Amino acid sequence: MIKRTVRFFPSGKVVELDTVQKIAYAAKLADIEIKLPCGGKGRCGRCGVYVSDTPADGSEPNPIGMERVLACMHDITKDIDVFVPYDEFGRIVAGEDKRRVYDGEIVPIVKARGKTQLGLAVDLGTAAIAISIIDLKTGYELYSTVGDNPQSFAGDDLESRRAYADKMGGDVLRKAAIDEINDLMYTFVRSPDDVKTAVISGKPYLMESLTEVCSMTGGPFCLGGSELGLDMAKDAPTYCVKELSADVGGDLIGGILACDMDNSDETILLIDIGSTVQLALGDKNSVLVCSSESGPALEGGNVTFGMTPSIGAIDSVSFKRKHISYTVIGGTPPTGICGSGLIDLVSQMFLNGFIDAKGKFTKKAKTIDSENGKAYGITERIYITESDVSEVMKAKSAVCAGIYTLLNEANIAMDDVSRIVLSGSFGIFINADNAISLGMLPDVDRDKFNYLGNASMTYARNAMLSEDIRNRAEAVRKIVKPINFGNGLHGDEYKSICPMSEKDTLGSKLKRRLF
Repeated sequence: MIKRTVRFFPSGKVVELDTVQKIAYAAKLADIEIKLPCGGKGRCGRCGVYVSDTPADGSEPNPIGMERVLACMHDITKDIDVFVPYDEFGRIVAGEDKRRVYDGEIVPIVKARGKTQLGLAVDLGTAAIAISIIDLKTGYELYSTVGDNPQSFAGDDLESRRAYADKMGGDVLRKAAIDEINDLMYTFVRSPDDVKTAVISGKPYLMESLTEVCSMTGGPFCLGGSELGLDMAKDAPTYCVKELSADVGGDLIGGILACDMDNSDETILLIDIGSTVQLALGDKNSVLVCSSESGPALEGGNVTFGMTPSIGAIDSVSFKRKHISYTVIGGTPPTGICGSGLIDLVSQMFLNGFIDAKGKFTKKAKTIDSENGKAYGITERIYITESDVSEVMKAKSAVCAGIYTLLNEANIAMDDVSRIVLSGSFGIFINADNAISLGMLPDVDRDKFNYLGNASMTYARNAMLSEDIRNRAEAVRKIVKPINFGNGLHGDEYKSICPMSEKDTLGSKLKRRLF
C-alpha cells in the first residue's frame, strides 16, 4: 500500500492517505475548512488552492509558481504541498472568496428591505449560462458558477434556435433556460424570498427566448422574477438588457464600458468572441458595432471533443520539439478542449507543418484512424479531425471579416486603432501570438492587446449595483451605430479570408486591406 503525504501551508498541518482522494477530503482530515459552495461538483470554482510536488529537501513551498487547482476536483496521487489562501484576518478564502464587484458608490437597481438582500446577475450565453449572487448592501459577490446552456438541444448556434422556435414555439427554450438558472442558484440560495432582483444580459435572440419585453432603464420591468419562473421573491423585478440591434446584443455594452471606449479620445477595437462574434469600434463620440456568425466551435460546439471553458477542458496547447503539451482547467485529467485551447492547437499544428493553409493534414502529421475519420491525437483519448479544424477556421474567418467590415465602414486602417480589447468567456486566455498565426487577429504590436473576462457578466453585476453604470449604458446607446455585416463583406471576400497564411500571419490579400 502506497502512502501519500499532504502538507498544508501556511498552517503546517500534515496528513497521510493510503488511497487516492481529493484535496478537499485531505483538508477535512487536517481540520482545515475549505468551503464547497457547489457541493464539491467543480461548478463554482471557488475552492481554489495551490499545489506543487513536495521537494526532496522538505523545504516550504513558494506560492508563486505553484499550480492553481480546485480542492474538490484534484486527485492526490503523490506527495504534494498545498497552499491554502488566507485573507489579512487569517480567514480561509479558498472556498468563500468574497469579492466586491464594484468599487464605486453602491446604488442598487432595487432598494430592497429585509435582513438578506440578494441580487441575481445572469450572463445568458449561447453555450453556457453563468450566474452571480450579489449582496445588494455591500456589493460583494457571494457565489458564482457556470452551467451548460440546455437550449443547445435546439442547435448549437442562434440561427438553429430561431428556426426551432419558429416551428415549435419558444416556450420550451425559455423553460430550459429558466430551469438551468434556478438549478445553478439552488446550491447557494436557501430561500427564494432572499433574491430581490435580477439582471440578465445576453445575445439578442437568447434574450427574446427568455422574455419578449427587454428594457434595462426608462421602461417597464420585463416581468416579476417569480412570474417569469425564477426562484426569487414574488414580483421581484427582473431586468433584461435591451439589444443594440437585431443582431447585436446589449451585452456588448459591458465590453464597451469595461474598456472605457465611451470615455476615450483614441480609437478602440473591441472583439467579443463566442459562437457569435460581436465587435465594436470607436471612441467617446461614435461607436460602430456589428456581429458575425462564427459557428459554435470556440464554445465547444461542432468539434468532436469541444467543450466550454470548464473543469477538465484543455485551455492552452504548445508544441515542444513537435511533442504536444497542454494545461487543463482545474488540474484534472482532460475531458475535452475549449476555445482557447483550439486556437492554440490549430495554430501550432499549422506552424509545425501538420496542416496546410486549407486545414488539411500533411504528410508530417502522425494521424490516427478514429471513428470520425483521420485525426490527430492530443491525448490517448482526445483528438482533432479535419472537420474540427474547418470549424475553427470558420470562426477565425468570422472575426477577420468583422474587423474588416468595421474598418471599412469607419474608413480607417488598423494602424489608426490604439487598442484591441478581447472579451468573452475565454477572452482573457487567448494567446495573441497563436491567434495571429491562425489569421484570427491582426498582426500588430502586442502591447496593443488588452484582455477582459466575461464582460457581459461584469455588466450585469455592475448595472445591478451602480447608477453611474446604468447612466453610462444609456449614454452609449445614443452614440452606437449598428452595421449590417452583409453590407460590408460579401461571400467571395469572406471565402478569401478562410485559408490560413503560408507566412504565419494574416493572409496576404487580407493583410493588404487591414494594414
